[in-house]
Amino acid sequence: MVRFDIRPANHGGFLWRLLSDNNRTMATGAHLAEDRAECLDSLRRAAEAAGAQRPRLVHEDDGTWSWTLYDGEDPVARSAASYSRRIDCLHAIDRFVELCGEFKPGTADEAVFRPSRRR
Repeated sequence: MVRFDIRPANHGGFLWRLLSDNNRTMATGAHLAEDRAECLDSLRRAAEAAGAQRPRLVHEDDGTWSWTLYDGEDPVARSAASYSRRIDCLHAIDRFVELCGEFKPGTADEAVFRPSRRR
């Protein structure tokens, strides 16, 4: 089941993340949204982009691997973690694309909204 979590960011705005069945963060939005509606639009855009193209694998300067999904030239999603092995990053890409394939337009409207715990 595809599950999204929308949270207020520390410095204002909103961010989304894709959660796995065991509540691990699989992906995050690439941009800070001004409000919840914009965040939902960003989420929909990322799910559509994942159906059209694969995320790009990135070999970081520190030797780890990550991925970024683009819609045209704009980054729309990225891996939530870096991976020490390329194969693990490739598996994470496959899982992300698979989960986005299960995305239904109404799913984003049911995204969990969690208020910030910080005050």
